[in-house]
Amino acid sequence: MKSSNLIVWSLFFLCCLPFVFTIECYVCEQQEQNTDKCVKTVMQCDQKHDACNAFVAWTFPKEWTPRGERRHFISKGCDSSESCQQGLRTMAAVCKRDWFNDWACMDCCTGDRCNYYVTLGSSVPQLNLLLLLGSSCLLAISSIGWF
Repeated sequence: MKSSNLIVWSLFFLCCLPFVFTIECYVCEQQEQNTDKCVKTVMQCDQKHDACNAFVAWTFPKEWTPRGERRHFISKGCDSSESCQQGLRTMAAVCKRDWFNDWACMDCCTGDRCNYYVTLGSSVPQLNLLLLLGSSCLLAISSIGWF
């Protein structure tokens, strides 16, 4: 009886072993926001996939819009490190993150659920209205001669 239990446990362990060494990634397709499906749907990746990816495109939607405004479209999934790195090299030419042009970027990471966040825009600092008002006031005061 003990040998049959050992065989059953050994088979169970061997069947479940591939799932122990795979990662989980968030998955979604063509979502406009990094909410709901993109941060709530998780997939256990295949054994050949050792990385997660996040693809972001800034472009016009397929349907007609009154002002023709661009939108973000986010896709996430499982990938292999080699394929992901190849995708990064391929996308480098179009990954500009300009607000006035279409662009597409891809991010790769390794680790469970590492593709939670996505970068939607550039890191160029935007002018702060308060800073603009403060500078204008100081300029006006200095031109009057109070300083």
